[in-house]
Amino acid sequence: YWASKLEPILNDYEHECPQVGWYYGYLTVMDFLIYELLNLLESVFPDGVGKFARLMALRHRFAAIPEIRNYEN
Repeated sequence: YWASKLEPILNDYEHECPQVGWYYGYLTVMDFLIYELLNLLESVFPDGVGKFARLMALRHRFAAIPEIRNYEN
């Protein structure tokens, strides 16, 4: 399922994701979606998600938002 369904979708997201900043240039629900999606997928496919460097960087930027960090803690 990972290789046939999820990895191609994440490859598309990775290709579109900027190296810095937010997915569309400013904080949107897409950034929240990527954050939650990667959190979920990492729990199910721990070895698969890490190879998407841009998406992981976006996830870390989102997690660093003080309100998100406080909520998660």
